[in-house]
Amino acid sequence: MLKQTKINNKSRRIILASNAPPFHLEEVRKDYPVKQRLQQGQFSIKNVKSEGDIVRMEKGLISRIGKESIIQNHSARKWIIKQSSGGLVSAVEPVMENNKENVWVFHATASNSNLPSEDDPKLQAIEEHKSKSAFGLRSVLIDDETYHYYYEDISNCILWPALHNIQENITVHDNERDFNEAINAYKNVNKQFAQTIFALERTENDFIWIQDYHLMFVGFYLRQMENKNNFKNKKPMELGFFLHTPFELAEGFTEKFNEFGVQIINGILNFDKVGFQTNKDRQKFIKLAVKLFHLKEEHKPKNIINLKNNYITPVNGCNLGVYPATINVNEFIKSAEMESTLIEAKEFRENIMANSLEGGKLFFSVERFDYTKGIYEKLEGFKRYLERYPDRIGRDVFYQIAPYNRRNIENYKNYQNNSLKIKERIKIEFGEGSTRRNDIKIPEGYEPFIIELEGVPREKLVTRYLAMDVGVVTPVMDGMNLVAKEMIASNPRAPLVLSKGAGTHHQLKENGLSGNYFLVEDIKNSEHFANVLHDSTVLSEEAQNIRGEKLREYFKKHSVDKASSPSLQSCPLHACRAPLHACTLHACRGPLHACTLHACRGPLHACPLKK
Repeated sequence: MLKQTKINNKSRRIILASNAPPFHLEEVRKDYPVKQRLQQGQFSIKNVKSEGDIVRMEKGLISRIGKESIIQNHSARKWIIKQSSGGLVSAVEPVMENNKENVWVFHATASNSNLPSEDDPKLQAIEEHKSKSAFGLRSVLIDDETYHYYYEDISNCILWPALHNIQENITVHDNERDFNEAINAYKNVNKQFAQTIFALERTENDFIWIQDYHLMFVGFYLRQMENKNNFKNKKPMELGFFLHTPFELAEGFTEKFNEFGVQIINGILNFDKVGFQTNKDRQKFIKLAVKLFHLKEEHKPKNIINLKNNYITPVNGCNLGVYPATINVNEFIKSAEMESTLIEAKEFRENIMANSLEGGKLFFSVERFDYTKGIYEKLEGFKRYLERYPDRIGRDVFYQIAPYNRRNIENYKNYQNNSLKIKERIKIEFGEGSTRRNDIKIPEGYEPFIIELEGVPREKLVTRYLAMDVGVVTPVMDGMNLVAKEMIASNPRAPLVLSKGAGTHHQLKENGLSGNYFLVEDIKNSEHFANVLHDSTVLSEEAQNIRGEKLREYFKKHSVDKASSPSLQSCPLHACRAPLHACTLHACRGPLHACTLHACRGPLHACPLKK
């Protein structure tokens, strides 16, 4: 793992760009008494039989919903700014706050396309927040149609599944015209970001730091602008890019998407510095880049690999580093040792296990309800676990936090619905009233698999970590699973179950620690999954204490507080994490329609060729 060198970030200005803003925008709609609004002549409402009826106006439609005299005024919208709970934001915000001259560039869409920008309440809320921010803010205004093409059709429906190598979920437009419009929208949004960055008054010490797969062409457009404006006599812009997701593009991706696929790799090569979560991701990128372009590969100090091509890369080449995201371990230890947290954890466990027989085990997972997270496969594995080990029926409980994510996209909605169907089958087959066990009566109210579809604040999350007997983090594919690190930091006495798709597994494996957790080699193999779950429950307390302490000591050595500011000389990212109380869980970040994570991430939330 790359060692971080000390550097005073205040000596450098960071211009950071991400799709998401460094705050959460929330729309507030006010309710008003029906009688008052009718008297003022602001609404014409038919069929309101009494003042006691609650009516709601929503996009011009009125519905009776209850027994209080209130009405929602659609035209009286207000937007408020709240602290973001996004994974990317909590990772980089502490770095940005080190220097008030830093600038964060992000997208914005209007709340009403018919209003001038200066009258739009959403855009006005952003403007008003600028004076309160600890660093500079610049918004890139994107119209709704363009944003839909860029964010949903390309970022979510093509790039997200492709980077996780889940090819069956790549969704493309049937006709070539729509596909080309979507591609052009993605490029145009990236160009808008580049124009906004380029328009900023430059300083000699600027570092331009682009975040994630939404903005992979920004470096290319910045280089174009640099060359067009004849900046040959000036120091070239220093451009960095960090990929928060895995890089698992299948070799056929560039063939399938032709020019666009090649341009993605070309775009990344325009950056001076590129960061990946794991060495595996970096090697996949190198293999594909070398295949597409004639690149000279050179291994440099500090675990940097330099790729160079005089026609594509910067003059000094494109430097690729590995920077696993991490957490502030001591923050979690401190929180986990607080008396109030311990009391709450005990109460939570008693409540969640109240309808279970004595000797039950509590499994725990938390992530966005995303097809990359392996929730469907986990349900199948747990179902098989109860079938194979019937003595655990009535005893063990699997508690899953999984906030809905991107339900407006068909693949996500279908995945979520199919997962919930398995959950209901588990309840019917193994829950209260089950005939699976003849030796005992299943307790009344026993539910084997519990899914919570809303996020949990981080301070509450630590209580879940303390209450669990086994932590389970088994994605199909993921960048870096900070939840796994949080579990060990908070409760090293609980065995950890990882999948081969977990970035944390690859980090630990590369550092000789793979024997200290349980590994699900293939999460689609429910028999194997069931056996791994069982193995985790029968490990002796002594053995787990040894394993857990080894993992926690490793994470402590690579904790945020053990490094100084991120090393901008090598890569700007050392995944600085916000204080424990300052944000909610990475897996349950903010409003689902606004989620971009992970990576987190999360938030969340077109091709003429045949698949």
